[in-house]
Amino acid sequence: ISKCLSRKYKVAVLDFYNWNVGREGYVCDAFSLRHLYLYVRAKSLILPYTSDEQEVVEEIGAKLKRAFGVEIDLRRLTRSVYSFQILLYQEFRKVLEVYNPKLIGYCNTANLQGVTEAARDAGVPTVDFQHSLISYLNILYNYPQEHVKEPPSVGSDFIFSFGSFWTPEFRLSTTVLPTGFPYFDLESQRFLGKSYPNREQKIILIADEYARLDLAHLAIELATLLPAHQVYYKLRPEEYGDWRQRYPR
Repeated sequence: ISKCLSRKYKVAVLDFYNWNVGREGYVCDAFSLRHLYLYVRAKSLILPYTSDEQEVVEEIGAKLKRAFGVEIDLRRLTRSVYSFQILLYQEFRKVLEVYNPKLIGYCNTANLQGVTEAARDAGVPTVDFQHSLISYLNILYNYPQEHVKEPPSVGSDFIFSFGSFWTPEFRLSTTVLPTGFPYFDLESQRFLGKSYPNREQKIILIADEYARLDLAHLAIELATLLPAHQVYYKLRPEEYGDWRQRYPR
């Protein structure tokens, strides 16, 4: 994407997770914001809460305990998520002042709410590129109907989706544009219109970065419990080269 856009626009890639982003072969400017990410992560652990905020956290914890019978350390969780996003918002407003972009594009993995809210308050349009399967189970893109009259403050202005098939799966007021995914579009032609016998007896699990081993064990257990079914496990792209070392035998 950055390569295509850089033919006409001045593009910069900002990376929160890698120190050596400049070595990734980008044809545009690329900068690591890893130091900012770690600074915000550390500071979020000591951010003080007001009495009203503490009361809300305790109320949510009590409701979860009544509903599920489980006690969760919400103070630790809110510092990891809520506090982090508040501070990320504050720091990214400074980044926007330095770069003054006309547009921000990203793939939202539910950890960029502070960035999108900072961009909204600064008047910078945002585009979220679909990068995974979407369904009603994905709470990042699905809101109750009574809350979808206007975009959430932490949501993007536009979503570029893989295609029109996915548009109904985004249940929020953000504008969804089916821009397509060339690789998917080309590859799908190999499979569309074909019949697949015993489709109901085939199960596919798609790898997740954080639940890798849990899903792998689930696949093994399903294959054991359901011998009449075919169980497939789809690796993540970065796992192709060393999946034997990553997964149990």
